[in-house]
Amino acid sequence: MKETPFAKDFPRKIRLLAYCFVFMSVLQWCDYAPAVHAFSSRKVHLLSRPTLHPFRPAPPLCPPYQSTNGDNLPEVPREEAEASKLTRVNFSGGSIEFTWHTSISEISAENWDNCLGTGSATETKSDCNFTTDVQEEPWRSPFLEHSWLHTLEESGCVSSDTGWNPRHLTMQVHCERVPLPRDERVSEDISNEPQFVDGCIPAYIKTHSRGEFIFDKAWADAAFRNGLDYYPKLLLGVPFTPVTGSRILWHSRIWDTFSQEEMGELTKVVGEFLKQNIKDGIALEGKGICSGVHINFCTDTEATAIAGPLNTAPISFDEIKKKGGSISVVDEEMKVEADKQQDSFEAMLQQLERNNRDDFSRRVSIQYQWNNRNPLRKGQPFDDFAEYLKCFRSKRRIAIKRERTKVREIDNIRIEAISGADILKIEGLVERMFEIYVSTVDKMFWGRQYLTLEFFQRLCQTSFINNLCFMCARRVSEKDSKKLTGLLSFRAKDVFAGTFNVVKNGVFFGRYWGCLPEYNVKNLHFEVCYWSAIEYCIQNGLRRMEPGAGGGGTYRLLLFQHEFLSFYNILSGAQYLIPFSTDYKWARGFDPHFVHSVHFFADPWLRRAVRQFLESETEYNFAVRQHLLERSSVADNSVRE
Repeated sequence: MKETPFAKDFPRKIRLLAYCFVFMSVLQWCDYAPAVHAFSSRKVHLLSRPTLHPFRPAPPLCPPYQSTNGDNLPEVPREEAEASKLTRVNFSGGSIEFTWHTSISEISAENWDNCLGTGSATETKSDCNFTTDVQEEPWRSPFLEHSWLHTLEESGCVSSDTGWNPRHLTMQVHCERVPLPRDERVSEDISNEPQFVDGCIPAYIKTHSRGEFIFDKAWADAAFRNGLDYYPKLLLGVPFTPVTGSRILWHSRIWDTFSQEEMGELTKVVGEFLKQNIKDGIALEGKGICSGVHINFCTDTEATAIAGPLNTAPISFDEIKKKGGSISVVDEEMKVEADKQQDSFEAMLQQLERNNRDDFSRRVSIQYQWNNRNPLRKGQPFDDFAEYLKCFRSKRRIAIKRERTKVREIDNIRIEAISGADILKIEGLVERMFEIYVSTVDKMFWGRQYLTLEFFQRLCQTSFINNLCFMCARRVSEKDSKKLTGLLSFRAKDVFAGTFNVVKNGVFFGRYWGCLPEYNVKNLHFEVCYWSAIEYCIQNGLRRMEPGAGGGGTYRLLLFQHEFLSFYNILSGAQYLIPFSTDYKWARGFDPHFVHSVHFFADPWLRRAVRQFLESETEYNFAVRQHLLERSSVADNSVRE
């Protein structure tokens, strides 16, 4: 067959990779042809078809990944539900009494927010070779505040109708060492609240996996294929928010009373309480028996206390490449060594022992963050954006300047930050930002609208408005650009793109980006979401920027599993992984950081299978993070340790 000029000019390795991808896609398509309907309805990924048990027949496809109404959960006798509402668990020196709540409105804002004000001095390093959390105060996440969680519930974004059934917990520590609070009183209009609160936990019973950002839909698919009910499940976290923060919140008197080791014991007691509720099949508040408990975006300290330390030593991709770093050849010596270890009887026993543990499994995921630390000045903050650009290579620095110049000068677009009370001074700005948010959700086939206009409006009427920051993009003419600037010349109807952000405790949290469909400006997304946001952080002395989940793609090429080329499949055996990145956040100076979660399943088959998968995934993520840090776009040695 005669090749076209385009094919001749195309790099040989890329062509080979594309052919392999198409070939394996065809094989997967033929094997799972019935998945077409489920794939088209956004419910299942065609290349992820796990099976927990090879001899158990798979049920029909199209599993019930979601239940749109929480009222569809099976009812449980009230006596059994009441038995799980109030529980006391003992620990050395005292006990913890737990109370379930069906709404955060049952807990006063004062009692809840009193558990946000303190914590351990710094996040400690894990036993692995890398720092897994930033050395700051992740428990002080603004998204844990009562006003944020209450607004989500009051606006209907979080409810049984959306598959988020609130089941928050309050805790009372009964111990002679803990001083009895005398100045705290429960609100008169809240009858279910304990007399005093020593701790709080944001928790929800989920009937789907949307809005979590710790992706477990493949696990749900695997459970369904083996006749297991994955939903409902118990989730500890903040809805629609991929931000690290404490999930077990303690009052300052608890932190003042107990040492760090003792606080770790208290955290583990909470984990045991949740695990026992799941194992015993107790229906939380009379709505279904949960299949497992998931603690998402917890701190490294909490994950270590509940599930133990990370013990996976990172590997380097340079060690598994051969002959100049070719991505198509694997070091045969490493392959032989891995086969020997896999065939070792002792290694097999150790693997079985780890997988059979009746305990939580720990997961690490990668998230990209920007840190205001200049590697050229020993980690000191940047003075301005020009100084930040000096960290890039010359070619990349020129490209960034050209990219910003086109947006700001050629297209005459002005980017402005409107924050705090100034948001309400501009008539219609809140409604305009919601319109921008919805427009982008609607035009993306994977888009999900989690928030409502009522949420935007209600949130801006609370004290939380002091944490809000809108990055607004509007087009101005040359004549208008010379006129008055600031709020006097600002009109909400001129804004056609922007981001919804939260700023607190020296951290810039980027949340929602949007652009009206009739505007198509190249690189506007990068200018508003990254460059202007970084410039805002530098000008205001912020320490860190978290742009949220995602960041391009790190594609996984899996080689030589049983002498065959195969795509990565959950619950499969150990495979050699080689990443080649197209991460647009990493290319713009956002380095990878670990975020943590812990998981427990009542079913022992599912528990063992997920734990085995997580061991391989953790090893891979360690290697990816090391690979990217060694090639950091800004050469920030301070984050590599």
